[in-house]
Amino acid sequence: MKKKQELCLLPVLVVDCLVSIMGGSPLPSPILIGPDKAYLNSKVVFQCRSPGSPPPNTYELLKDGNHLVATSNGLQDDQSATFFLKISVTSEGSYHCRVTAGGNMGLSGTVRLQVVIPVSGTMVTSDPDPPILYEGLRLTLTCDVTKGSHLSYTWFYNRQEVPSSPTSPLTPLLLWPVGNTLVVERVTTKHAGNYSCIAGTRMQTNSRFSSSREVTVRVKAYLSVPQISFTISKEGSSYHGNVTCRSSRGTPPVTFYLFLDDKEVGSDVATESLVAWFPIAMVPGRDMGAVRCTVESDAQRLTSRPLTLVDGCRLQAHVVARQPLQHPHELQGVLWVGLLYPRPRGRRPQTQLHRNELKLYLEEERFQQREARRTLGQWARLYFLRGLLHFLVLVLLGGAFCLIYYATKASQAERSGNDLILTVLLQYLPPIVITLVNFFLPHVFRHISSFEDYSITTQVNATLVRSIFLKLASLGMYLFFLFQNSQQECWENQFGKEMYKLAVFDFLACFCNTFFIAYPRKWLVDRYPSSWLARLSGKQHFLIPFNVLDLVYSQTVTWVGLFYCPMLPFIETVKLMAIFYIKKLTVLQCCVPARRMFRASSSSVLFHFMLLLGLIMAVITLGSNLHKFKPSSSCGPFVGSATVFNVTAVCVDSLPGPAKSTLRYLSSEAFVLPVILAQIVVLTSFESRRRANGKAIERLKDMLVMSTSDKHFLLKQHTLSLRRQKKTFKASTTVSGTREGSPPTMKGPSAGIGEDSHIAQLKDPSAQPTGDDSPS
Repeated sequence: MKKKQELCLLPVLVVDCLVSIMGGSPLPSPILIGPDKAYLNSKVVFQCRSPGSPPPNTYELLKDGNHLVATSNGLQDDQSATFFLKISVTSEGSYHCRVTAGGNMGLSGTVRLQVVIPVSGTMVTSDPDPPILYEGLRLTLTCDVTKGSHLSYTWFYNRQEVPSSPTSPLTPLLLWPVGNTLVVERVTTKHAGNYSCIAGTRMQTNSRFSSSREVTVRVKAYLSVPQISFTISKEGSSYHGNVTCRSSRGTPPVTFYLFLDDKEVGSDVATESLVAWFPIAMVPGRDMGAVRCTVESDAQRLTSRPLTLVDGCRLQAHVVARQPLQHPHELQGVLWVGLLYPRPRGRRPQTQLHRNELKLYLEEERFQQREARRTLGQWARLYFLRGLLHFLVLVLLGGAFCLIYYATKASQAERSGNDLILTVLLQYLPPIVITLVNFFLPHVFRHISSFEDYSITTQVNATLVRSIFLKLASLGMYLFFLFQNSQQECWENQFGKEMYKLAVFDFLACFCNTFFIAYPRKWLVDRYPSSWLARLSGKQHFLIPFNVLDLVYSQTVTWVGLFYCPMLPFIETVKLMAIFYIKKLTVLQCCVPARRMFRASSSSVLFHFMLLLGLIMAVITLGSNLHKFKPSSSCGPFVGSATVFNVTAVCVDSLPGPAKSTLRYLSSEAFVLPVILAQIVVLTSFESRRRANGKAIERLKDMLVMSTSDKHFLLKQHTLSLRRQKKTFKASTTVSGTREGSPPTMKGPSAGIGEDSHIAQLKDPSAQPTGDDSPS
């Protein structure tokens, strides 16, 4: 314990010895007072004071250790040393004061000085530049300065400060600045406005700020699909139509185009609104075609659904019904146009088609209204029912795949016995099962979709998706099982035979459906219409989607078996010709029109998608066969070859010398390169001609638009002139009658208009005449 106390006193003894050697006691620490920040080119003052030190004193101002900046000598008692410095770029650093008195020294604490460059040239830059962008894009605003340091930034939106606190009133706009940057990840129309910033340096005595000019941010809204409507007016013996194109959402200016039978007949630039009017000359008794309008901005080009003028001036009613019936007067106008002109003779089927179309779209409108009135409990029950039905569909698909699996397994199993009928039945069992599954299950899916309470279009598309998956998946499973049995001799012939079987049974399904199902149902309904079985079954409906799917399935089978069945395309051609006449006989004799109209435009994508999937399946099948399996050694055109590609080289080598040289030259670079260059030259010339023709077409379109506008203007002026003349004549007649003593006749505001005028609406309904020329 005693040794430890001696060790603790050792540093104290060492310090005492050093002080005695230096000849005195240490000075108290001096005090240095100075600024922590200073502007460039300004003057600052440092004061150093050492109370209690014996005079005379010497004060030294040191920077960054031992760099002497200034010295002050001969100060007495408690006088403080004052140091004046002019701030330059090199003045930044750590300062301390050293005092020397009587051979003793003292060091003060450190004062850290920062050189501040005054701010100037503040501006706001944007990305994108200029700050005009569409909804959903990213906006970045940066507050830049020409010069300045140690800056702080304040942002303003519409002259209101944007704080960084999430509880500010601007928090719903998600305007949170970070440093000199203000970022909006997904802009909306609410972010449009004026933005500015202030950059400055905050100091205790002299703060300096610099403000920027305001930058106006424009946020454009995306256009909505234009809606098209139609009105008609009669003046004298002539009829005039007016087509209105309107977008409910977007940012002007936009350009509206009117197309009649895919030909542009007019255009209008809407600078303040999102509506345009186009006049159309109407001729009763003539098929006017289909009109549609297109709205175009710098980022979008959208086209309305067609509005069809048929049977003279009769307007096909489904045009307006396609749009939500937010304006009931439009539908009334449609029906009024349909009743305005008598129906020509011999047009009953087409009129019936229009009536069915109107029923279909009105049913869709009722479905949307019913869907909007559903409560939360009804939605919950509906989703639960849909989940059960989806599960039922999966069960049916799984059962179908299991049937195909066991049928293929039974067909490929080794059989013993001499029962010829059983042997043939087992050989044809997989195609029979696949054909039956593809025939019955799509109709089951159609009835299931009717219970799911979807819209008509969604029901058709859901049934098509399930049927496409069924047909392609069943064919894919069957091909997979055939691949597993591809090690036997002459497996190419076996694969081709299975494709022949699928094609034949697909034709037999069509034949049996017509003569064993459709005809008996027709005979039963015609012969015993009051029986319960006839009322239950009814006549067969010709369902276009299922018949198209059957054709696409036949095409897929042809593609898959094309390489191993050279005669399969010819057989499919003959089969399709026979199917065409069988279906024609079925439609004309056994079927009734479907209760629900089928829109090819709503499901054509699914048909093309199935064709694409079938082609991909055929390519994968052929590629797998060529890559994994060797050609058979006992049959086929590739006997003795390791791969099918060796046959080409062997055939070329067996040709005579001139033919061999010609083929090798045609496959060499010396022939291919000039051909490619020639194709490039030809394509370039055709492209140049196309562009020149396009420019000529645009000029002709402009001339046509100007001609149409001039005709409409002249027609409007002529109409107004006739009205003025008619009113002038009536006024003169009234004045003359008054002079003869007859009392004047007071007429209403409609005195100057013909009795047969229905609607007085021209291109711009807002441009109404004033004064005596205004019609009522």
